[in-house]
Amino acid sequence: MNIDALISLYNELQRDGILVFECSQKSTKAVTIRNQLGCGIFIDTNHIETVAEELSVLAHEYGHCATGATHTVCSPLDLIEKHEYKADKFASHRLLDPAEMKKAISEGYTEVWQLAERFGVTEDFIRRADYIYRCEGLIE
Repeated sequence: MNIDALISLYNELQRDGILVFECSQKSTKAVTIRNQLGCGIFIDTNHIETVAEELSVLAHEYGHCATGATHTVCSPLDLIEKHEYKADKFASHRLLDPAEMKKAISEGYTEVWQLAERFGVTEDFIRRADYIYRCEGLIE
């Protein structure tokens, strides 16, 4: 399931004109850059260990492009956090239907690792999605 979702996401990015580049980075797995020509995602797969991690990272970066939530390096922390939240929210809704997550929880998938495994994303991704969906009142 993970690989199909990842391929689908890469195809969606390509369809939307978002370029993805493989490049070596020192301290991050991926970064999104927007300029007058459009949006580009720079990903370092040397820092990514699983398909679930690549899917989670790429969906988050896609969220930056799709929502316009990009900022300069020296932006105030509150703006950066706002943009990170918008990217997380986009990624959560793109990869994880809140109704499906609610259903999984009602079926007994209550541990973060269980949900991550079921949906093919990382545990951190599940934690962020859970927070966002609870704030939105989509899950209890």
